[in-house]
Amino acid sequence: MTHEPLTASLRARFSVTCVALCVALALSACAGDDDPPAADLGPSDAGSDLGPRDAAAVADAAACPVTCSNDDGCCPVACGPATDNDCAAPPAGVYPFQGYTDTRGAFEATIDGAAEPRILVVDRLTASDTDGDEATGRGSLSWALAQRYPRVVLFEISGVITIGGDLNIASPYVSVHGQTAPSPGITLYDVSLTVSTHDVILQHLRVRMGETMRGGGDPMGVCGTADGATHDIIIDHCSSALGHDEQLSISSCGDGDVRRVTLSNNIVSLGLNYADHAFGTLIDSGGSNAYDVDEILVEGNLFSDVSFRTPLVNFAARHVTITNNVTYNTQWVGMQVETDGYPEGQFVDVMHNLYWRGPETENAGTWPTPEVATWPAQPDLWPPSWNRDRRPVSAFRGPAGSNTHVYYANNYDYANNEDYGGGNHEGRPVELQYERYLGAMSFADIHATSRQTSPAIVLLTPREVEARVDDHVGCTAADRDPVDLLAVRDAVNRTGTYLDHVADLVARGAAATATGSDSRSLASIAGYPVDTELADTDGDGLTDLEGWLYNL
Repeated sequence: MTHEPLTASLRARFSVTCVALCVALALSACAGDDDPPAADLGPSDAGSDLGPRDAAAVADAAACPVTCSNDDGCCPVACGPATDNDCAAPPAGVYPFQGYTDTRGAFEATIDGAAEPRILVVDRLTASDTDGDEATGRGSLSWALAQRYPRVVLFEISGVITIGGDLNIASPYVSVHGQTAPSPGITLYDVSLTVSTHDVILQHLRVRMGETMRGGGDPMGVCGTADGATHDIIIDHCSSALGHDEQLSISSCGDGDVRRVTLSNNIVSLGLNYADHAFGTLIDSGGSNAYDVDEILVEGNLFSDVSFRTPLVNFAARHVTITNNVTYNTQWVGMQVETDGYPEGQFVDVMHNLYWRGPETENAGTWPTPEVATWPAQPDLWPPSWNRDRRPVSAFRGPAGSNTHVYYANNYDYANNEDYGGGNHEGRPVELQYERYLGAMSFADIHATSRQTSPAIVLLTPREVEARVDDHVGCTAADRDPVDLLAVRDAVNRTGTYLDHVADLVARGAAATATGSDSRSLASIAGYPVDTELADTDGDGLTDLEGWLYNL
């Protein structure tokens, strides 16, 4: 979905900024022959303090030779080592999202010629089967999500909303902003939250499946529908944990295509491993090539204390970009691409990610022997003697002749808690490993030497990616709940073990949810645009409410 009035104005603004920066630094060009044009690069996250490099770093770039290599983006602002070819981020704008979609959620309805969105306020934590009913459900989250008109969902209350089952967002044009809740924020518990519609933005929600939904799958996900209406979805600064399969996934669900989804700045962590299935994220066409899962961005997320799939790109998942993520404490490989030879091709970029090994990585032992029956072992790549420091962090598997292309660049593997101080402590660049099955697949069959996708993204340095773990990912970093605190603490300190049950959190010094609740009026929050929510008083192309939300 492309909406020219918004996209053209915003991206033109970023393009001009980028060109101006290049001129100021006396650099000869904004993009190489194989690079996407500068206008394709989106803004950095408006809520991030990591945006462009600081003034000193930009000033230092004046000494950077024009020949400084940069095959990943727009304007190089520093030379650094050869593996540090990041792109200068344009100044943070009011529209913070990156990726293949520029959806404005509820406000997309106005662009599409539908009704103007309504502002719905959640002011109670109760939930019931009748929440979709106007008379009995008004004021609850499930009531707001069930409405069939464009809506912006804001919160005047905080605490735990216990759902007790599935919660499906099936009506389009909806934006849910948990950052408007007072401390300690919004937690959905005993729930599987699924998006199966279009033009949806979810921000600052904690989603916990918990023990009682055993066998219930993922706490949070995107699911295709038979009418192909699942598209243009952003899940940003959320947290998903205590699931029984993956924690946050995108799938056709065997029903229909899924297109243009961004997963950004989320914490994906601490699945329940009682069945050895505490996985991270699956990007999947439903186990076959019948449906497309296309144009997916996985950017800036923390995968902590999950055993595998960070993410797994599977079958007919076509254009996928995986960048600026941290994976910590996986038992086997983290990122994986798997195919059975999709004829229309798979195109995957894996760039600027960090892989941190932890106690569960060490405890994994040798590569599991059951794999040998289906995917013949490759002694030259994964010998049984490989220990924790040699285990591959990323892998591909597929048949001979797979029409799959993977660009794998500037990813780092930190086996022994190295720092970024230079010398021998820069971590080690890692390459994609592969394991062949169903034929003599060659590594050359999949290895791409240039980017295969071109969403609007800004690539970060290792230091910037690491800094986001502590102060940026997940729901409001200054107000994290016990589960998120544990996931971040484990990653930062290189500690932690998997959970088999929710009760194991106690032994880890945590709890399943935050305690306490509070309430406040929206009008009492500094800067809330009272009476001008749906107006664009500054002429920036977004409503006053959107501008306020994205800078809150």
